Amino acid sequence: PIFGRYRISKDAVGVLTVYTLAQTAMSAFATVIDRSLCIPFLPIFSKYAEAARYSELRRSYRGLLLKVAALFVLFILAFVLVREWVVGFLSLFVFDVHVANMFWLFCVCLIGYSFGVVSGNVLVAVFYALKNTVTPTKIGMVGFFLGLAIKVAAYFYGGTIGVLLSISIYYLVNVLFLIIFLEVELNERVSG
Repeated sequence: PIFGRYRISKDAVGVLTVYTLAQTAMSAFATVIDRSLCIPFLPIFSKYAEAARYSELRRSYRGLLLKVAALFVLFILAFVLVREWVVGFLSLFVFDVHVANMFWLFCVCLIGYSFGVVSGNVLVAVFYALKNTVTPTKIGMVGFFLGLAIKVAAYFYGGTIGVLLSISIYYLVNVLFLIIFLEVELNERVSG
């Protein structure tokens, strides 16, 4: 976060503020989805893991990830389709049209970040239900340093938008690796 904020602060006046607002909005969206849709599944994951019902655990977490993905696809479509309305609304009360467009674009760039936060929480919860805290920690540590490298490269090739997209890419890649390692662990437990 520090590198991204530092680099964005070197952009035009006000861009860091708009970035912070967009990240706050997308974090709030992720929190609502996480608390309303995902957290109710945590006891179910624990129950399946405790009873060694790994096939049901797999089916449960996959189903939840599909629901989350579907919800985010609908959000993306809606957000893109109502772009003019969002920009017009924001420009009436809060921003001028240029800043409202920037806010909208930043939110679009951070959709992968929001999806990654929610999906990552689901996957980590499954690992924890399996009493495995080491794997998600290792993935997170390696991902942090890879994410930093991605952000540096993205800034030099894409400026502020590059940094925003790299944040989403980082979270999506992290989710991908969590899925891969979780599937390997569940396969071992099902066949073992």
